[in-house]
Amino acid sequence: MLFRSCWAPDLEATDKHSVTRAQIRERCRNAARFVEKQSVRILDALASKQRLDTTLVFLTADHGVDFGESHPLDRSANYYEPVMNVPFLVHLPTSMQAEFKPVLEANQGLRVANVDIYATLMDVWGQWPMDARTRPALVGQSLLRPVSPNRKLVAVNTGDLRDWSTEGFALYNGDKKLLLDEEGIFFFDLKRDPQERNSRFESLPPPVRDNFLRQIGQSDNLLRIHKKRTMSEVAKKKTIAAMVLTLKRI
Repeated sequence: MLFRSCWAPDLEATDKHSVTRAQIRERCRNAARFVEKQSVRILDALASKQRLDTTLVFLTADHGVDFGESHPLDRSANYYEPVMNVPFLVHLPTSMQAEFKPVLEANQGLRVANVDIYATLMDVWGQWPMDARTRPALVGQSLLRPVSPNRKLVAVNTGDLRDWSTEGFALYNGDKKLLLDEEGIFFFDLKRDPQERNSRFESLPPPVRDNFLRQIGQSDNLLRIHKKRTMSEVAKKKTIAAMVLTLKRI
């Protein structure tokens, strides 16, 4: 079944900016309603065949939608919560509920990631925890085990898999979030500032800043993007300083 996005098809063929924000929002709502109906159809089909009680179901999305009211960035360059924070629903088979339902309920409201689906399936198959030597690139966590409220997560666009026009990332340390995008580098306390209105990067205590910098330093991609951004900011400041100096001379 072909899924039509909020933008397609006529928005792709014409100027996106000629469509009102209300129209875009309604298209996305219609898309969400469509997906919801299809999800219910799948669950109903499983139930009608007496398969729902023996099936593990995950329902989530790859990203959300930011309509640009507060953060006017394209989705591929946007690391704010409207894009990053998506539903993540799990249905357990009856045979697993007695053992694992309390753990899932305790994990509600904590930060998880789509990579956790693979780790959870490995746990179901009795292959978790895996030997570190056999899973060097696996960063997910089984959701059938307790999730730390201070869990560290990374969302990054390196352009390695797809040719995106911009690179950036968001680092989570519990409710603390460091964000680097084409507009700069920002820090938010999501518990106190869930709308991400007030960046506190410049006033970060040194231990908190050093903790995030160490996290960046552990990844070649994050370190490269951070250095690229830092060098860009330095070059920009030098250019502005040179322009000011030239104006003064004139």
